[in-house]
Amino acid sequence: MEAHIAGFAGKHYCPRMATMNKPCYAALREHAPRKPALIFVASRRQTRLTALDLISLAAADDDFSGASWLDAEYAVDVEDAARRARDPALRHSLPFGVGVHHGGLCESDRDAVEKLFEKGAIRVLVCTATLAWGVNFPARLVIVKGTEFYDAKIGGYVDFPVTDVLQMMGRAGRPQFDDVGVACIFVHAPKKEFYKKFLYEPFPVESKLAGALHDHVMAEVCLSGSVKSVADCVTWLKWTYLYRRLRQNPSYYGVDDNSDDAVAAYLEATARSTLADLDAAGAVDVQEDDVVVPATLGRVASYYYLDHRTTRDAAVSVDAVDEALSDDSSRRAEGRAIAFLCAAREFEDLPVRHNEDVENAELAASLFKDDGDLGADLASLGYDSPHAKAQLLVHARLRDAPLPVADYATDTRSVFDQTNRVLAALVDVAADAGCLNATLALGRLSQALSTNCAGHRDALCQLPGVSEKEAAALRRRLGLKSSRSSALEALVSSGKIDGLSNAARDFLRELPAGRTTLKASVASDGAPARTVSINAELDVSATLRSPAPRRRGQRGASFWLALADGDELIALKKVQAAGVVEATLVVEAPDEAVDDWRMTLYAVYDRARGFDAVPVELPGLRVVVGDGKSPEASALSAGAAAWAPSS
Repeated sequence: MEAHIAGFAGKHYCPRMATMNKPCYAALREHAPRKPALIFVASRRQTRLTALDLISLAAADDDFSGASWLDAEYAVDVEDAARRARDPALRHSLPFGVGVHHGGLCESDRDAVEKLFEKGAIRVLVCTATLAWGVNFPARLVIVKGTEFYDAKIGGYVDFPVTDVLQMMGRAGRPQFDDVGVACIFVHAPKKEFYKKFLYEPFPVESKLAGALHDHVMAEVCLSGSVKSVADCVTWLKWTYLYRRLRQNPSYYGVDDNSDDAVAAYLEATARSTLADLDAAGAVDVQEDDVVVPATLGRVASYYYLDHRTTRDAAVSVDAVDEALSDDSSRRAEGRAIAFLCAAREFEDLPVRHNEDVENAELAASLFKDDGDLGADLASLGYDSPHAKAQLLVHARLRDAPLPVADYATDTRSVFDQTNRVLAALVDVAADAGCLNATLALGRLSQALSTNCAGHRDALCQLPGVSEKEAAALRRRLGLKSSRSSALEALVSSGKIDGLSNAARDFLRELPAGRTTLKASVASDGAPARTVSINAELDVSATLRSPAPRRRGQRGASFWLALADGDELIALKKVQAAGVVEATLVVEAPDEAVDDWRMTLYAVYDRARGFDAVPVELPGLRVVVGDGKSPEASALSAGAAAWAPSS
């Protein structure tokens, strides 16, 4: 395989990429006439710009033949694919024999361009680097147009790993497809010698465990239970690839030498510092004698496979969120819950591409015309923040708002891939902190995320594919006179599902056929007790007809049973929504005497809005404190509290 490395001067990224277009065109003419060629670029935007520039250069070249990039035998197929293409750049470039491929394309566009390139109908494919690790598209010529990509975390450009560059080069001249391969690597001039050296020499594979060590150790403590002390953590580290590389290349990890004492000291210090950080984050509890036990936040983060900092940050901020929610309107509460959700560390890697802060600001202006507070909160966060972008994408999905570019559709999918587990973890964190308002707000946000419908919109918009106008028309056609908020419940109760789309009917078959009823009572034998058992009975009416077949991995609908003492959540339990469900919630009595202790039980449906049960207020209880005098407290030690039925 031939390899050509060319350096390009220029401090700024975009102008430097533009200067590479003519050499790209020259390489295509020289090395791959009438042969397939792949051009790897760093971003989706660069795929479009590069493809359009190549077409312009070809149009200005009197010696260029259209047959070089387009096989006349498949001209009809290419025209048909261009006509059906949804991406404007792809629609424009395909007739010239140039395709674009990136994650922002819809599935039909990606499939079409892949098939055309694979059978040789088009011979030039401009794509992002991810294609090198995905679909197998060998070519005569591979051009790596730039070895840097924009990293939103640091707000600048960083180099591709050398392994990625080698993978791209490896697409050139596969033996079973071609006997010749040419790779052209276009780099920033100062890095030319680096790539000359390391592209042809073995590159050691080092451990990356240190960058994710906290979450792995947390899982070993909280889930598997294999780490119960600092010594266990050191032993566990000795079974990792990190330990092997410490022996082979200690200086890479900041160790002076590979002697037993130096390596042991490093492992000991690493184990202690990691466990100390987890202890400070509330994920584990490091006790005396170096004993390590799981903590609630660590169990939650490990169970849902989250960063330990997500639960730590949520536990720190949940009280402030809960207090703010007590005064919020329903729309404002939903926005605050979305902000709480999108603050998770799992959204840190959401790409904010070059100049996307401008598009984010414009999207926010269109989304929050009638809600200046939400827009102001996002502006204070910064439109170049991945967390702000995640909020915008969630709001856009829930309001059925158009997205500015195709890239945002792919970004929305990546955000919603994370929301279910992050939301479930935040519910557990809020419940552990006793925050009723936050827990209920997150439960209602679950309804909105499941139906892609914001809480202030017509409830019929929860039906798949139904817009506000279609909801109003559907209401008139079915004669529904209920309010906007309860229209879906009325539709389910009426059973008038004929004439709806298959997706809407399948969705309705999963819902309860009417409002759920909730009953609750205090389990008592008449004697004082330290704990209170609340027996709850949830009657979920039968669903319409037979439920739709559930896809593999799809979770069933559930209810959260939340028991509250005023604004404080004291117990939470999740139960499946099926028929008559009985559950028991056990709580401890308050530490102080109370003449009339009253609790309220809530049942919140997680799948759709309009099916929550009416909250039930339980009979008042009397809490007594052991003083050795009153009959109710005679069996209690001094200072101990228990409850008794109110007289």
